[in-house]
Amino acid sequence: SFFLCNAKPPIPQCPAFDPSVSMKRRLMKVQQYISSFQYNHTGKSFFQLRRDRGMNHLSIVAKKIMRDAFPIQCVEALFLAVYLTNGITELLRIPVSFKSVVDENEHSHMILAVRYRDRWGALGISRLKTLMYKELKYNRF
Repeated sequence: SFFLCNAKPPIPQCPAFDPSVSMKRRLMKVQQYISSFQYNHTGKSFFQLRRDRGMNHLSIVAKKIMRDAFPIQCVEALFLAVYLTNGITELLRIPVSFKSVVDENEHSHMILAVRYRDRWGALGISRLKTLMYKELKYNRF
C-alpha cells in the first residue's frame, strides 16, 4: 500500500453553498475543497476516468473521489470542479488542457476555466500553484 501504516487520508469536507454568497466566494470555496485533497505524485490515477462518457459518468466518478479521498491529479480535480459547479447556471465552464515544460520534461495539465459576467477565473490542482486556481477577476481568457 502506498499509504504509510495503512492510514487513510483525511476526508475533505464538501463546501455548502448559501445562495447569498458571491460567485467569487463560491468558487473560492470549491477551490479550497479541491486543494484540500493531497496531490497524487505517482503518475497513476486511483480512479477509472473517461472524459468521453458524459455528465452521468463524471458525476459518479466525482462522488467516488469525494468519498474515497485518495490523492488526486488535475483530471480528478477537473471532474470535481465540473461536478461542484454543475448547478450554477450563470457560470460558463470550459475544460482546458495544456502542456508545460519544467527542466526539459513535458507535463500535461487540465483546469476548468470559468466565466461569470465579464470576469474569468480557473479551478484545478497542480504541482505548481501558478497552473491551477485563478481568482475570478480577469478581463480576458
